[in-house]
Amino acid sequence: MTNRIDVTVFCSRKSKQRFLSTFEEQQPGAWHCIKNLPLEPAPLMEKLKFKLRGQGRGATQSPSLNSISGDLFYDLPCPFCENACLVHCGSCGSLSCHPTASGEFHCPVCKRCGVINSELRDLSGKTSKYQGRRKQ
Repeated sequence: MTNRIDVTVFCSRKSKQRFLSTFEEQQPGAWHCIKNLPLEPAPLMEKLKFKLRGQGRGATQSPSLNSISGDLFYDLPCPFCENACLVHCGSCGSLSCHPTASGEFHCPVCKRCGVINSELRDLSGKTSKYQGRRKQ
């Protein structure tokens, strides 16, 4: 079986836009983005619930979430602005697209800003419903 995980990503240039990225483990520890599916704009109340659920530092995750770690290859750009990198906010825990994955970062969810200081090596999300057999 091919392992896949879906993660929600916010567009950094169009803060009300978000999309679902599906990552597939194509080799052990090597996760590639294989699909970006635009989602409906996130209403303000959903953003507030996301922040209140404690998705930031020290948050406990529900049992329905899975985590992956290893080499992450973001092979497809953001469907809204064509940014080709992912950034994880250290304050609220959200993922968003970014043009270079270096330098300054402005979170589209919590509006905090800072400097990107490390490579993204792990993700949390829901097990993808698109599980399938690994190509031989």
